[in-house]
Amino acid sequence: VLDPAKPAFTRAAMVTTLGILAILVLGHPQARALLGPNIGGFIASLQVDRLTEFDAQQADRGYYDALMTTNSITTQTGGGGVQRPPDWKALRGSDIVEFSDDMFMYRLRPSVTSTFKRAPITINQWGMRDQEYERAKPDGTYRIALLGASVEMGSGVDDHETFEAVAEERLNQEWAGRDSTFARYEILNYSVGGYSALQHLPLLEEIIPFSPDLVVYTGHTVEDYRMLSLLVELVQSEVVMPDHLATIVERSGAQSSMSEAELHQRLDPLAEEILRDYYIRIVARCREAGVIPIWVYVPRTTEDTDPIGDEVSAEDDAMSIESLMALASEAGFLVMDISDAYDGVSDIEGELFIAPWDDHPNAYGHQLLSNRFYDVLLENRAAIGLIRQGNDADLASPSPLN
Repeated sequence: VLDPAKPAFTRAAMVTTLGILAILVLGHPQARALLGPNIGGFIASLQVDRLTEFDAQQADRGYYDALMTTNSITTQTGGGGVQRPPDWKALRGSDIVEFSDDMFMYRLRPSVTSTFKRAPITINQWGMRDQEYERAKPDGTYRIALLGASVEMGSGVDDHETFEAVAEERLNQEWAGRDSTFARYEILNYSVGGYSALQHLPLLEEIIPFSPDLVVYTGHTVEDYRMLSLLVELVQSEVVMPDHLATIVERSGAQSSMSEAELHQRLDPLAEEILRDYYIRIVARCREAGVIPIWVYVPRTTEDTDPIGDEVSAEDDAMSIESLMALASEAGFLVMDISDAYDGVSDIEGELFIAPWDDHPNAYGHQLLSNRFYDVLLENRAAIGLIRQGNDADLASPSPLN
């Protein structure tokens, strides 16, 4: 019996303890059965493990977190078993994101300057990891919008070291103002770690008002994993989906009450169908807005390994490079490939990783990506409108930067 004379804190603690013990006891299936279906069902619902927003930000999501925030499992254990230090946070556990209850799930926080993976990071007023741009495109400007994930966002490198920033600077230094070219080139970086086609399609509605001439969609071999992991989370969180996606999810039989493993079992076989649908919709929306859509394959530093670090062949991948390229081409993208960006690098981990425990490309890796990205833009300059109408015979590309 509780003694009313005891301090309030002690009484509260005892009541809380007794309540927890009661829930644990009543949580036993046999005890719930004695209470009947209504009360027993209510008690059972109290035991469902639903993370708070804080827990969701802080929890180590294991395999899912690895795929959503890095190229491979090395973000958790590191190459060669090196442990990730405590300050090496996943994107969703950092101070540069804010959470939402829509298809995006999380966004980069606008107008933020911080540090991410020990590198300075600046988010502009529009929520891009980039310098500031005006919404209205300046006269004489060729504008590119980049859609990507953690590599394109530049996890672990300085603002000016991302491959899009390097390519933008080079375009302006070497081509801006020349005959048959534009006065200025801009690459707006809409990339966010963990994003996939599911977010890139609605993101187009924010991109189009900036009047881009070209949308660059970057593909990776883990794109289907990233997309499906997000879809599982969307189902679990009961987020309202667009009709075309909700129809596919309903057909799969996926329900929010199911375990993550069961949701994957139901949804994984539909990965190619979902990705194809989103590719077609992205291309159609770009064409409708008068924007040229291109799809560029960007290699991971660990391209010869699967997402958990085991050697695999192309046939063993959930979706091979060839399959992704075929999907993109069939959807109407102009497909480009920079998979050879790291050719010639003998020590991938030592020369390209941002840290022994994280295989995102470092500044040198971004420079190599930039060289190849720059090259394919120039090689396809007529098809993508990178030059004005006229003779471009003198536009031979200078040597890559070292």
